[in-house]
Amino acid sequence: MKKRIALLLALVLTLSLAACGGTTGTPETTAPTETAEPVAESAGLEFTDEMARATYTGIYDNPQWDGSLPLVQPGEDNKITIGLIVSANVSDYDDNAYTKWVEEQTGVDIQFVLFSGSTSDVKTQLSLMIASGEKLPDIILGVSLGVSTMKEYGHDGYLTNLASLFSTDAYYTAQALHEQYPDAAAYERKMTQFAANLDDPTTHEVYCFPANFMTPIDAVDNQMWINQDWLDALGLEAPTNPEELYEVLKAFRDGDPNGNGKKDELPMVGVDAKRNNDVIGYILNSYLYYLPTYKFLVENDTVCCPYDQPEYREGLIYINKLVSEGLISPMTWTITDGELDSLINADGDLTVGITATEGEHFAEGNPSVEAYVPMDYMDASTPRGGYYPLYDDTIARSTYITADCDNPRLAFRLLDFMNCGESYLRLRWGEKDVDWEYIPADEHLPGHSGGEAKIRILRDGVFQSVNNQTWHWQQTMASEGYWQIYQPVYDGSYNGEIYGDLQKQYENCMKRGQPEQVFYAMLRTEEEDAEFNEWNAELNEYVKSARAKFCVGEWDPSDDAAWESYLKELEGLHYYTAWVQIGQNVWDRMYKK
Repeated sequence: MKKRIALLLALVLTLSLAACGGTTGTPETTAPTETAEPVAESAGLEFTDEMARATYTGIYDNPQWDGSLPLVQPGEDNKITIGLIVSANVSDYDDNAYTKWVEEQTGVDIQFVLFSGSTSDVKTQLSLMIASGEKLPDIILGVSLGVSTMKEYGHDGYLTNLASLFSTDAYYTAQALHEQYPDAAAYERKMTQFAANLDDPTTHEVYCFPANFMTPIDAVDNQMWINQDWLDALGLEAPTNPEELYEVLKAFRDGDPNGNGKKDELPMVGVDAKRNNDVIGYILNSYLYYLPTYKFLVENDTVCCPYDQPEYREGLIYINKLVSEGLISPMTWTITDGELDSLINADGDLTVGITATEGEHFAEGNPSVEAYVPMDYMDASTPRGGYYPLYDDTIARSTYITADCDNPRLAFRLLDFMNCGESYLRLRWGEKDVDWEYIPADEHLPGHSGGEAKIRILRDGVFQSVNNQTWHWQQTMASEGYWQIYQPVYDGSYNGEIYGDLQKQYENCMKRGQPEQVFYAMLRTEEEDAEFNEWNAELNEYVKSARAKFCVGEWDPSDDAAWESYLKELEGLHYYTAWVQIGQNVWDRMYKK
């Protein structure tokens, strides 16, 4: 029986040490006294300038390894230790269907180092292990150290620089990415994004093994909904531009569309500045591309941010008009998610005309499921608008190979294999042919978000319950992602209704398209990062607060003096240096052709 190593971090220990004001028995040193030699060289990994340049131009394109399995031959050292945060949903990591499958495929003997507590707790545990000179696991899996700590540990010689291995051994990773992005332009953009998230722009050091999540429906920013019953009652069509929206909202306000003889209708309501609920962002996108999380606009290789643009102001003026006339409820700036759910799933008459929320927030059995239908984003009111914002795929930086690993190439190839499509499916859905199965090629069944399904779920809910089929972790490339599951739509069931509507939302988003140049990922130099982080939080808070004040009329967006005062405050908060100029620097360095 394999030996399982358990390192259980007790939070009470950390608190007791802090309370005592010291760490008795713990060495005071927290870093090596001498500068560590380059990790790639100490691990026996060749790393050339050509490989460094490849980090920007497509580090997965030409792997020199062909993915042959098993990864080790009989008689070779096959032990790899993996440190991860223990999940309450996993009953056993050793006697586990996913563990056994990986070991059978690769020939690797996986031994676990199980951490307990939060990510913050585990970061503390790792820091204590480093300070005491304790041997680290070969792989740290699913523990986000943060960029600064990751670089610090890498530069101090505790993490392995993986740049050369990405250039030579990323076989399954390359395969997964090409499956996800068959379009050459999309693949090139993804490679640039990966470089932006992984690579140090000055040294080309890569200290983490990435995960990429391509989940189309989740990528849609706001899922907009309109009460079709109200439209039918008033003989109206869904609006396609701000002028039509104004007229529809007036009719919702004045026409008693729920037919109860009361003036209780809320024409439009959401949760201000919150993803999936932001009706204000929905309107602004008619005027210019607006996605607050990414905050940058790029046109002809020139970077700006939306918050000082004339089209942004034009949108605020329009929104202020709607609020002042009672067409957007002021509750939008005070309401909670739970309160919005209660409104759109009322026990009696429905009182909301237009809202934004995730589809599953419509309660099963409530009339809202049938009443609300997907609403398209509006046409462009200016040459810079008319978009349906799309969040880019999430890239996770939470897996590392430590410098204590005696065989970093084997550890890398193990992680690379775990990026294959079947690995993701087993991590997410459980055991093949027990919890899920591939659909035969001659069966043509609808997929979760359109297109044909690849898999059929046999036992749903494995991931959400206590099990020994998965690791309750899914940070891989997801090349055969869960959106390709078989899902009937509009079959009369609750799920069929919701999934059909979600497909429509996604189709609406794809129809609108995205700007020719988009700026999702930016890797800053240390100097840029210091400037950006010094002002970023305060700028975010100010633009959010100012947007609300302009919308509700506390500040008049039509008043030139009020607008100039706002711009002056932006400048004082280093808006043009910390956001715009740094954004331009990164774009020029990474994306400009």
